[in-house]
Amino acid sequence: EALLGSKEYFVGDKLTYADVGMFHSLHTLQEVGDKYLDRAGYKSLSAFVSRMASLPSLSAYLSSERRVPLTEKELGKGSDKYIYTRPLPEGMIAEGKQEL
Repeated sequence: EALLGSKEYFVGDKLTYADVGMFHSLHTLQEVGDKYLDRAGYKSLSAFVSRMASLPSLSAYLSSERRVPLTEKELGKGSDKYIYTRPLPEGMIAEGKQEL
């Protein structure tokens, strides 16, 4: 939170690979942790995730079938296996394999 502060990006004044990496981690935390950043009061980080997710290319990816869904284990749904929460698109992984 302190590193980002009121800046738009973590490093410099334009989007960098570091921002994409931070987005991936923080976005996953928001999904797995039931909007954890919002609940914990990390307003700058939550706003960063929202800004990044609204970028046209990221928004398109996040709503596409190319995006690999989270698993029940990642979401803490009691499974000890990495079973995807929705079927993977045909051809994404070995035929018939819907868990890791």
